[in-house]
Amino acid sequence: MNNEYFIFLNLELTKFHIVIYSIAVFLMILNVIYTLRLPKFRLLLFSMRTILILILLLVFLEPSFEKREYFYSKNKIVALYDYSKSMNLPLNSSNSRLYQLKESFKQGLSYLNSLKNSYHIFFYKFGEELLSATEEEISNLKAESDKTNILKILTTVLEEHEISQIDSLFISSDFINTEQSIKGDEPIFDILENKKVPINIQIPRESKIKDIRISDVKHDNYSFVQNKTSIEFSVICSGYKNLHSKVFLYEDGNKIGEDSVFCGENEIVSKHKFYFKPDKTGSYVFDISIPIDKDEVLQKNNRYSFIMNVIRDKIRVVQVVGSPSWDVRFLRQYLKNHPDVDLISFFILRTLNDIALVPQNELSLMPFPTHELFSNKLNTFDLIIFQNFDYAPYHLHPYLNKIKEFIEKRGGGFVMIGGDKSFGKAGYNKTVLHDILPITIPDIQPQESYIPIESGYKITKEGIESPFFKFNLSKNGQKEILSSLPTAEGLNITEIRNDSTLLAETGLIKGKKHPLIASRQVQKGRTMAIMTDSMWKWNFHELSSITHKQLYSYFWDKTIKWLIQDPDLNLIKIVGDNKEFKPEQPITFSLQGVDYQYKPLKSGKIDYSVTSISSKNRVEKTGTITLDSEGRGDAIFSLNEEGGYKLELILSENSVVLEKRDVVILVKDDSKEYLLPEINYQFIEKMRERKNVKILYSDDSYSDMLLKKKEITSVKRVYRSIWDSWIVILIFLSLFLGEIYIKRYKLS
Repeated sequence: MNNEYFIFLNLELTKFHIVIYSIAVFLMILNVIYTLRLPKFRLLLFSMRTILILILLLVFLEPSFEKREYFYSKNKIVALYDYSKSMNLPLNSSNSRLYQLKESFKQGLSYLNSLKNSYHIFFYKFGEELLSATEEEISNLKAESDKTNILKILTTVLEEHEISQIDSLFISSDFINTEQSIKGDEPIFDILENKKVPINIQIPRESKIKDIRISDVKHDNYSFVQNKTSIEFSVICSGYKNLHSKVFLYEDGNKIGEDSVFCGENEIVSKHKFYFKPDKTGSYVFDISIPIDKDEVLQKNNRYSFIMNVIRDKIRVVQVVGSPSWDVRFLRQYLKNHPDVDLISFFILRTLNDIALVPQNELSLMPFPTHELFSNKLNTFDLIIFQNFDYAPYHLHPYLNKIKEFIEKRGGGFVMIGGDKSFGKAGYNKTVLHDILPITIPDIQPQESYIPIESGYKITKEGIESPFFKFNLSKNGQKEILSSLPTAEGLNITEIRNDSTLLAETGLIKGKKHPLIASRQVQKGRTMAIMTDSMWKWNFHELSSITHKQLYSYFWDKTIKWLIQDPDLNLIKIVGDNKEFKPEQPITFSLQGVDYQYKPLKSGKIDYSVTSISSKNRVEKTGTITLDSEGRGDAIFSLNEEGGYKLELILSENSVVLEKRDVVILVKDDSKEYLLPEINYQFIEKMRERKNVKILYSDDSYSDMLLKKKEITSVKRVYRSIWDSWIVILIFLSLFLGEIYIKRYKLS
């Protein structure tokens, strides 16, 4: 509210008014002449008569006094402060963007308070959402929002406040918009300009930053084992000229790719593409990283991490057969008809030592491709089957160590099936494969290591609990099927290892039982040994509980899944598929342990440890989960540092380890705030071209901000006349009587 004062006189120039003004002038002349003739009191009487004449003139002019009170609308100032994470830049700096914002606010607060008599001031902080804030909250603001959506924020402001009531809009930000790019030509800014709303844009004052970052990464979340996969990305160099560097690709901490980076005088983007071929199924942490330069404003974006799941399009199986048989025929037929199996079979019908009476190129039987199969192509397979196969005639001995590495290091599967050319009869007890088999071959004569004897299958307790013989859900049905299994014809003499699982054995043969089927976990891989070549007879025993299934196909289906470590057969079940977490976020894995019959493990436990992939020897967390009556339990922990981690799980019951399983997890700040660390100067320059826009830096005064000119909403007028006041009459009478007194008593 403002006040103004006015005095009004009746100064019309009519004939009557001219006559009155003339009389007043004439009286003043007479007053002068008269007072000059007086011997004394001239000045006093002149002044008194002059005032009397003026009073008479003022009465005629009817002077009046007017007081006007102006009332203005108390509109709004809306102040918005960015608290997104990009305001923390430069990281680890005492002069970050957020620090500049808060210091500017503290210095300008007194000016804002001076406006509160004339304006309603609303304070907000914003990131992805608009949040009301107090002065104290702005003074102690923390940049913690993962996203910025300025267009959404402005839309919300106009929804909460009538645009005609906004006298000033103040936005303090770096204007890095993560949800969509903003250039200053968006319709909402046109609306504000057309409504003549003053926009004050405050930005931090900072020099040109230096930053190297990974950007525009394109990759699939899934890839197929042994199939070529690509990862595309760009390296963006800000503030550098003619930069030479390197970029690396890591898989679980192991470098698998490297490329050169060059950003020229005018070119700031370097595009790259890595190709690789996953050799094993599972989940892996991939890292793309660039060496950090000491002058960089931000180091977090020099690295981009993600998890890729490698799955099978087909289960690749190589079957090497020593000689044709019924057992070979049925297994090959099963594998060929399996929709998920890609089978390569080799039937050995002649050796390299066989005498050929014709040239090599005229023979219809090709030699066994030993080198190609076990050197060049070995890692393309998931499972190797040696079925009644003698390695010696094919000069395979130098390659057996590669098969061992395929199992132990790569995690492949291997099964050896018996017969008169297998196990001890083939001399495997003198090879490295003997170390990975679940059985040992006794040191006996080769002719004694295979006996053509008939024996029944005695499924052990461990075998009954395993998935291989779970033919019926009821115990009675299971017992009936297992008691009617076909007999085994032919037996390879072996002994079970201490760290292996005996699944089936013979009855008493000369007072001793012998292993028939055994399995073993060998480092990363799994092996199985079947000490007979007559399981083909199981094909004629149908299961009443599983439609269109024979014992034979059911057994081999579970066996292959177990050997290739199919997740369906894991004893440790993980509920949920989330593997990416934020730093310091509580990480919870809901786990369930089951026994070999896949029933909840009621009295078991799961020991876990969390190891950093980049620092393989550093254990971050450990713990033990005691499973409840349903075999369930939770692993709860948190990790502070970004990077890939391996969660190692060990399921045990009564101190007996049932299964070990690894799960990779990724801890990363997935905020987009650090992808574009530069202030959005393109937006600033575009806004500078608009009307009613003021660009302020953090060290500029708040008093420089634009405010809309206030509009008068109402006027209150107060009138008072002067000429008819009793004070005027009193003055007139006092002067008139004073003159009479002086003339009568002082001049006589």
